[in-house]
Formats: sequence, structure tokens, C-alpha cells
Amino acid sequence: MIDYLTGRKQPPAGLDLIKLEAQHHVVPECAMRVRRTEEMGPLASFMPTRSCWCYFDAVAGGGADCDRCDSDGDCPSHSPKCNFGYCEPQ
Repeated sequence: MIDYLTGRKQPPAGLDLIKLEAQHHVVPECAMRVRRTEEMGPLASFMPTRSCWCYFDAVAGGGADCDRCDSDGDCPSHSPKCNFGYCEPQ
């Protein structure tokens, strides 16, 4: 279960954990751009292994200002990975 929640493992078909987390006001690690190494410590830049910022923004209701895609080939060089239907940096 932890591997599903941290994005290390794909969840079973039909289970959209990112959407479920967004609906419950939880930000998954793949949608984070900063992190702290200790409680209330300073913010540090962060890049997840497989990002989902755009998809999370879209399902959380904020809209996504990202290119849509079906594969990596659809994406521009500054966001070369097609993750969850959107072009992402990684």
C-alpha cells in the first residue's frame, strides 16, 4: 500500500489515487515541488522521480496550464515526459 501511495508502484487498474487524494485535500509526493527535511524546517526545491503536478492540478479543480499528451513524443523539450496525460519535466 505504501508503494502505491508514494508512487513507487502503479495502483491496480481503475484506482486513481491521485484523484482520490486531491478530493480529500492531500497532496501526493509526485505533485510536490518543495520539501522540508524537518518539521517546520526551511523549504528546499524538490523534483519527484515521476511528476504529476499537472494532472493533480487538473483534478484538484485548479486547472492545469500544461500541454496534453498521449506519449512522450507529444511533449516539448522543457517538459519531455507524458505522465497521466500531461507533459511534465520528469
